[in-house]
Order: sequence, then structure tokens, then C-alpha cells
Amino acid sequence: MKEHFIPHDVVTCWNSKYDMMRFVLTYQAAIDKVTADKVLKLRRYELDHDDWIIIEDLVSILEVCHNCS
Repeated sequence: MKEHFIPHDVVTCWNSKYDMMRFVLTYQAAIDKVTADKVLKLRRYELDHDDWIIIEDLVSILEVCHNCS
């Protein structure tokens, strides 16, 4: 898989949260795999099923604003 940087939130950029969460959804499997690895000690950042549903819902809502701008 090609290396990508996760977009980060920018206070002055309206669509940055949308871009960040959309990217995260695209790489959900990779993020789950990395955060589940005990050796990397990232388990505290692991997202459960409900977290992913919330992100999907937020992306759907923010997409309306994104398409208007």
C-alpha cells in the first residue's frame, strides 16, 4: 500500500474535519490492524464498531456542507 499522511484538522479550514474523517474511513482496515497490534502499543487508540458508525454518520452530514462550498 502506498504511504499517505492523514489529513489533520485545521481550525480555519471548514472542510478539514470532513477530509480527515473521509480519509480515515477509506483506510479503516489498515487503521484497525495497526491499532490492534500489541507490539506497537496503540491499543488505546483502537476504534470499536460504534466509533466507526459515528464517523460514517458525521461524514454523511459534513458531506452536505462540503458539497455546498
